[in-house]
Amino acid sequence: MELLILAHAPARSLEQGFLPAAAELRLAVTILTDRAIEHVAHVQDGAHGADCELAECDVFNPLAVCRWIAAHGKRYAGVLAADTALRASAAGVAAALGLAGPAWPAAVRAEQRLDLQPGATPLRRIVDCAEPPADIDPAWFPATVQQLDDATATGTIVHDATALRELLATLRHGHTLVESYRADEEVYGLDLLATPEGTAVLCGSRIAFDAADADAVRTKRVAAFLPRPPNCDELLALLPALALGNGRHHIEYGVSAAGLRIRDIHDGLHDDESELALDDQLDGNLFAATIKAALGQSVKAPQLLPLQHTGTPALEAAA
Repeated sequence: MELLILAHAPARSLEQGFLPAAAELRLAVTILTDRAIEHVAHVQDGAHGADCELAECDVFNPLAVCRWIAAHGKRYAGVLAADTALRASAAGVAAALGLAGPAWPAAVRAEQRLDLQPGATPLRRIVDCAEPPADIDPAWFPATVQQLDDATATGTIVHDATALRELLATLRHGHTLVESYRADEEVYGLDLLATPEGTAVLCGSRIAFDAADADAVRTKRVAAFLPRPPNCDELLALLPALALGNGRHHIEYGVSAAGLRIRDIHDGLHDDESELALDDQLDGNLFAATIKAALGQSVKAPQLLPLQHTGTPALEAAA
């Protein structure tokens, strides 16, 4: 049985997570990447113990991946993404091959940062920095602005359309997400593992933003490894309609006087360091469980270790 992993840059979650887990499950692995030379030293020394093949392809294009698979006569039992930017591509390839995994329509919708609750009032839109919009409703402001083409980009708050246009002029190119901002909104994260048996809650987190002043870059502070964050059951009740499919899902949601809204869905890895940190707090192997979910196999979801043994570390990242 062989597993296909789509990768971009070398990542610890691949080398220290997925590859050792694949070896434990006795799976052969093909790593398909657009940066093969960078992976050679990291992957081919065999320290991870996996039976591993490395090949190069435009992994951001699921059609190119499917063509590579056909040209090499490969048959895979599952497809995973080892980079957050490849989640939609991996879901598309899995769907084309008839394999289990995140549902590709949901993965594409989440990747495009579209409003994720059917029938909800639109609160976000993607904007081309080179073409500032003239039709954003004043009721949207204040709003947060975040670059989508730079994974390290930080979020900024703007208070009117003029400030938005001025900010976009400094960015000049690429795309940004403009989202209505609620000062009274509390933000939480929920980490899930969806398997053929159902959806298991791994843990939750409380996400807070702070800044030196109202217009400054925001810093995201995360109080992680909460057993079940507030409004967890309300969020879970919304998920069947979204048809996310099998695998790892990280969902960020806000709770305010206006109710609960889904802010973001990661159909796959949340981010490299967060997955490794979460794996350390569970009583089983998160990466092995994620692989088995991608294979459509029965999975016993790992459970969060007691907090008195782990503590509740705070992680920080750019918003």
